[in-house]
Amino acid sequence: MRAHGTRSRTSDERESTRPVVPPSAPVQRMLDLQHAAGNAAVARTVEAGRHRHGPGCGHPAPVQREAARHEHGPGCGHGAALDTAPENQRGLLEAAKATPSSPLPGAFLSQAKAFYRNDRLSEGRVHDNPTAQRATAALGAQAMTVGKDIFLGPSAVGNTRILAHEASHLDKNLRGVRETGNDNGAGVTVTDPGQDSERAAETDGAAFEAGASTAPSVVAQRAVGAHGGERDGAVQRSTGATKAVVQRALDTALIASATETLGITRAVKIVEVPPGVRADVPFGKYPDGCVVGLSAADKELTVQQVNGWHDGSTPASEVVAQAGGGGYLAQYGIILTNSVAEGGYTVAQTIQHEMGHLKQHQDGFDVNMAGGRRALVEYHNILVNENALTGQLRTEYTSADNTIPSAVRARATQEGVNLANPWTALVNYVRTSGDAGQQRLLDAITAELGNSKYDEEEGRGFAKKPRRVKIQERVGRMYFNALFAQPAS
Repeated sequence: MRAHGTRSRTSDERESTRPVVPPSAPVQRMLDLQHAAGNAAVARTVEAGRHRHGPGCGHPAPVQREAARHEHGPGCGHGAALDTAPENQRGLLEAAKATPSSPLPGAFLSQAKAFYRNDRLSEGRVHDNPTAQRATAALGAQAMTVGKDIFLGPSAVGNTRILAHEASHLDKNLRGVRETGNDNGAGVTVTDPGQDSERAAETDGAAFEAGASTAPSVVAQRAVGAHGGERDGAVQRSTGATKAVVQRALDTALIASATETLGITRAVKIVEVPPGVRADVPFGKYPDGCVVGLSAADKELTVQQVNGWHDGSTPASEVVAQAGGGGYLAQYGIILTNSVAEGGYTVAQTIQHEMGHLKQHQDGFDVNMAGGRRALVEYHNILVNENALTGQLRTEYTSADNTIPSAVRARATQEGVNLANPWTALVNYVRTSGDAGQQRLLDAITAELGNSKYDEEEGRGFAKKPRRVKIQERVGRMYFNALFAQPAS
């Protein structure tokens, strides 16, 4: 995998609070574009959030539901539209809770316990009888969860994704994770399909169906290290409207802008790897919004396959992280990035950087990063492509490019290379020992550094030099640091 590695910011970037990516094109979560409920709905949600449900508060447990559209009529068995009246919903819910129930299905339960890292899921009770189905329909749901009780409508029975969605709510209820909702007018508090817990449950359901080893919500909980206190008792509804929701959607506007700016004419193929998905899961089974531009054949590929990874059970994000969190795979023409960026850079910045490598490949540059070649590929990319996309002037790949370890100097001396001036040494070495691909990249870097914007001096005292010279020295150091990383045999 050819990845950009962990990159360092320039001093200008570190001091500025202005984002590298223009505010008009941030990487947004998909549902951030779908929240158009209006101020009144927001106000109701805020007001509901001010109340903490608990023993003696007089409110029943909130309902978490998977909503579905149902038209009542003769013979439907749902008591027509009367069931949907707020005053009748509460009675139906209580009646459904009193019906016989069963544990989660055995095979599903075993997988779900490992997926959610929660052995207590065996405490969950499933109701899928006519009364339970009538209650879910009354609340406009495909399925819903109240405390430890899961209610399945007809369309939810046998649906692994929906059951995994409800198991996500059950997991959080058992852990005491706080939940809120809106009162239906008769004392039943119901979750909204757009709120965080519903979006997280939908993502969990999609990841479970895709074969992920760990629920994204569990990964997120571990990251923050806290669960937020006692759970409010909302009826958690799994809504059909949130079927395509994922935690993050690739920013197609950003991708289109970068494609136009760089003049990319070939297909742009990008995969954002969600947390918890195994390395052997095909890209085509990733949650919606995680892939862009892939062909049917591309969707059969896996992180394990494109990286030659030995263990398919390894989380795909861990494999990508080993290469710095992102990379351009020239063999497949695919850009991989983790949904959690590495090295202090955003997913958007990682995508921009890797699209620069795509542009290099399109223009016929050799993007092979073996040995010292990486220095030429990376510096050409950041100077010519990435800086054009960000509007910033990035002048170093990593801070390690500012020094040469003593072991590298010793190896260079053995090889007859004088590193007193790293750039001069690089020019001479490529001319005598390099190939046409390296020479072309070096020539392109030299041409770019001829621009007057590199005339400005950097540093202080004896270290003060034109920016151009500073960059040249960094390219040379990175080249030989990689080339002579190992002692001579």
